[in-house]
Amino acid sequence: MANKEGVTQNILVQQVKGAIPSVGQYDSPAARLFEHLAAQELNDLEYFKLLVTSHMLTCASFLPTDVDQQIRLHAWMRANHDDTLEMAQFILNEVAHWDHRKYSRRFVTSNDRYICGHHGEILTIITGAYGRLQMFASKEARSMQEKILDFIRASILMQEAFFKSLHHDGKAMLEACAAITHNCGDLDRSCDLWQLELLGLRHAARPGGALVHIGELYQLQLTVAGTKTSMALENHRHYALRQVPALRQNPVLLMPTAPFLDAWGALLQTHLPEIGIFLEERFLHHREGISYARALCGMNWSIARQKTPHLIQRPQPDPKTKTLRKLLSMSQNEFETRCAEQALTFIRGRHG
Repeated sequence: MANKEGVTQNILVQQVKGAIPSVGQYDSPAARLFEHLAAQELNDLEYFKLLVTSHMLTCASFLPTDVDQQIRLHAWMRANHDDTLEMAQFILNEVAHWDHRKYSRRFVTSNDRYICGHHGEILTIITGAYGRLQMFASKEARSMQEKILDFIRASILMQEAFFKSLHHDGKAMLEACAAITHNCGDLDRSCDLWQLELLGLRHAARPGGALVHIGELYQLQLTVAGTKTSMALENHRHYALRQVPALRQNPVLLMPTAPFLDAWGALLQTHLPEIGIFLEERFLHHREGISYARALCGMNWSIARQKTPHLIQRPQPDPKTKTLRKLLSMSQNEFETRCAEQALTFIRGRHG
C-alpha cells in the first residue's frame, strides 16, 4: 500500500519530522507507534496505522500532513474484509483512547475530562470503516458497523454532556464550541464522502440538530474594543504561521484555541521574541480577526509594557493600527471576561 497510491512511507515520515522535529521526545502511544513504524518495512495494515498516527500527531501543528483523503476514503477502499475489520479495531480500541493533549494545545478540560479536535478526526476516520463495511455481507461486518454506530452516538452524547458541564464558564464554552463544531463538521463531511446518513447522527451542530446551540455559539458575533469577530472567524487554518519554521522546534509553542492567545504570546516572548513584528504585520494586513493582536498583547504584557516600540513610531496610524492599539491596551483578564460574558448572555437567552 505504501508505494501504490498516495504519499510514500519515507516522504510521510519526513513530513512528520518536519512538522514536529521533537516527535521522538513525545511521551505518548502515538509517538512511540510512529517511531516504531517509521523504521520498519510496512505491510498494508501497518501503513494505514502510520497514516493515522502521522495525522494525529500533526493535525494540531503548524504543518499538518495532507493524508485526509487517504484515511477517510482511499485506504479503506483498498482494504479487504479482514483488514477493514482490523483497521476499525485499531481506531476504536487504540486511537480513540490516546491522550491527544500530548501533541495539541487546542483542547478544553473540565472535571478531569477534555475535548479537542482530534475527537472529530477519529469520527471521520471511523466513518470510513462504516462505509467500507457496507460493501461486505458478513456477520462480522454488520457487528462492527453496530459498534461504530454506538461509538459515534456515544461521542456526540459525550460532547453535549461536556459542554453542559462547563456551566458558567463562558470562555471554556467558546473554546469547546470551536472543537465540537469542528468535530460535527468532520462527521458530516465524511458522511457526504460515503453518502451515509448514519441513522440521523449527522448534522448535530446544524439547525434541528442536537448540538445546534453549540453551532450557533460558534457563529456568534463577539464585540471587543469596537471590533467584531467570532469563534468561526478566528479559528481559520492560520496558514501564515507556516512561514515561521522556528515555531515547530518547540512543542510548548503549539498554538491554542484562537482568539485566546495571550498566554501563548507570553511564551513566544520567552522563546521566540522576534516573531512579534511578523504577527503585527499579519494583523495589520489581514482583513479580519484579532487573534494575532491578542498574541502580541501577551508578548507585551509579559515584559510589562502595552505597546511595541515600532508601533509608537508610526506617525499616522491607520484605522487598523488604532484597533491594534486598543486591543493591546486591554488586559488578558478584561478581554477574556468580555468574550465570556457575551457567550453566557447568548446561552442563557438560548435556553430561556
